Amino acid sequence: PKLYEIVLKQKNILPQLLRWLERHGIILTVESAEVFMRLAPSHGAKTKSSLVSRKGSCKACRRSLEPSRLTPEDFELLRSAFLDPVLVGRDVFQKTSPEELNSFHKFLEKVLPVDVVLDGLNIAYVSKKLSPNGAKLLRFVTSHFVSEGRKILVVGRKHMDRWSTNEMNYVKSNASVFLAENTSEDDPFLLYAALKSGIGTKFVSRDRMTSHRFLLGQPHLRRIFSKWQALHQYHPLHIAEDGNTVALRPPSNIAREPHQTSANAWHLPVMDHSQTNVEGHLQDETAPWLCLSLSNVPFQRLKEHQKNV
Repeated sequence: PKLYEIVLKQKNILPQLLRWLERHGIILTVESAEVFMRLAPSHGAKTKSSLVSRKGSCKACRRSLEPSRLTPEDFELLRSAFLDPVLVGRDVFQKTSPEELNSFHKFLEKVLPVDVVLDGLNIAYVSKKLSPNGAKLLRFVTSHFVSEGRKILVVGRKHMDRWSTNEMNYVKSNASVFLAENTSEDDPFLLYAALKSGIGTKFVSRDRMTSHRFLLGQPHLRRIFSKWQALHQYHPLHIAEDGNTVALRPPSNIAREPHQTSANAWHLPVMDHSQTNVEGHLQDETAPWLCLSLSNVPFQRLKEHQKNV
């Protein structure tokens, strides 16, 4: 907060500061947002605390944020980093044998690309404990994506083969299935498959993948990972035991990063401390934003503005 306070006391600095926040994908702390609200008016700006809907509508100014987009260049940068043989062998697949990893690579060569990767065990634990009908819940989610015509990959562990034969037969008949050893972590297989498959592949899991994001090391790569995750991850919310309801929170259209909505309007995400242990990039639509309008800049759409700079 002190840094922003020092910077915002300089003249004509606000546009540059906003572009710096945008370039680095900064999420403001509550304290930093308060500094903006206090000092931005001296730069001819109006600020309001606001919320942004999942569709991108700001409740304060009613403007719509442009849907976030992960560029092919950023995706390739992320994929190259995460699939790097050194990182994979040393950190990502710590509990996996070289033989199992080699088997997984050969499996992916046969089945990729896919539209969606399902975390089989995570779906079975959707109510935070293993449902006695875990196989049935997995079948229901598989059926949900089958009805949408999606090509599906399910990742799990070998003990899932002991689940209900009828349910697992349905899953295996309608999806490619890779079951890792029971001592292996399955999240790395899920992420590896989704990234290897391509920029259009989504995945289903409640896991926040924090430790895997941390492995990437460089802040720039971590930001790209968070953005990719926000735009590609389905979160299981509720799966009825009778299969009539499969509630999945879809990937967001709006990544929690600074957005320039028009030449004179910005929306800055603010950390919600009530969502404990949730990274700012992955906080839900109840997390606050700072709505900021620069009254000394003529209103025009962003694309028009960019033509003139």
